[in-house]
Amino acid sequence: MSNQELHVVTGAFGYSGKYIARRLLDAGHRVRTLTNSLKRHNPFGDRVEARPLDFDDESKMAESLRGATVLYNTYWVRFNHKAFKHAGAVENTLTMFRAAKQAGLDAIGNDQSHYCPSIGLPEMRQAASDFVNQQYGTSTTAENIVVGPGAKIFELLFCETFLNPGDGVLVFSPYFPTYVPNISRRGARVWLSDLKQENEFRPNLDDVQRFLDEDSQPKAIFLNSPHNPTGGVATEEDLQGLAEIIRGRDVALFSDEPYDRMVWRGQHHTITALPGMLDQCVAAYTFSKSYSMSGWRLGFAVTGPEIAGMFGKLINTCLSCTPPLVQLAGVAAMKEDNDESHRTMGLFREKVEILVEGLNQIDGIKCLDPGGTFYVFPSVAAVCNRLKITSHGLA
Repeated sequence: MSNQELHVVTGAFGYSGKYIARRLLDAGHRVRTLTNSLKRHNPFGDRVEARPLDFDDESKMAESLRGATVLYNTYWVRFNHKAFKHAGAVENTLTMFRAAKQAGLDAIGNDQSHYCPSIGLPEMRQAASDFVNQQYGTSTTAENIVVGPGAKIFELLFCETFLNPGDGVLVFSPYFPTYVPNISRRGARVWLSDLKQENEFRPNLDDVQRFLDEDSQPKAIFLNSPHNPTGGVATEEDLQGLAEIIRGRDVALFSDEPYDRMVWRGQHHTITALPGMLDQCVAAYTFSKSYSMSGWRLGFAVTGPEIAGMFGKLINTCLSCTPPLVQLAGVAAMKEDNDESHRTMGLFREKVEILVEGLNQIDGIKCLDPGGTFYVFPSVAAVCNRLKITSHGLA
């Protein structure tokens, strides 16, 4: 009989489970998977034994778990679906845990269910630093990285750190809907700059200068590129111009970059790669888009060490930390899954092209091919004028 520990992973043929299984095999463990896809190709061959994930037979599931030291559960239903419901997923998971108890498992998660540093695991921070340095030409170390549950949390932390009542904040419009609530809860004011189709929805630097010159208390700028929902992409020249305007001023910039892997022409650029900008900016990234890991809730921010340290303290007071197992999955994605990420991004691009072509065949609709993201932002002005539609909120 083998002296290797047996570890069980649910869904080891799927997106996240296969990385857990691969790491376990590399560590010398025996691996078994419980799966609903027994007929699916087994990428590990005879190295991973496959058994059915049968929630209807608790004793049979317990038998499949018997002898295992650790269970890694990737099974979950995030949203209700016609074939499965959230409530059913809860009950199924409880069934699995009862079966695990019957089987006498020593741990769930291989001791990765404990607290970790609020600012992030050292290996996750280093992997994120290596990633942005290699991909976007930044000059960071692990000290420039703070880890969080997705990218959205960094909007809130940025506002907590930099904004006070009465401060002015420039936001390019249209904007992601959580920007204004996070700004408003600090008592700050929003100063809007419209993104125009004739400028490919790129930021208007004249508006930035006007904001700094005319606002009574300019304090921060929110930049989102590639942009949700227009698909506009700030060019390298745009970012250089923006950096020249704000460099050395008491103005902080939040650079929201969740669609960094979805630039369809050229490549993604980040303002944090420009001289002097790391200590004045916070750039936020997420695994939800680039690696299709939305339910894992994992992201990181790139900024100066002092700001990163402050964010770590704020995370400690409200969130404690991002789960270590989630962070280790992110490390695996950045190191091992870039080919799969690029393939998936290519599929998004094909769908965007089909959508743009179809919209432009409709009389009265003008739609740009976006520079990035999986969004398009068509103008329907001609249709509205023809039908005398004057309602607010139409493009």
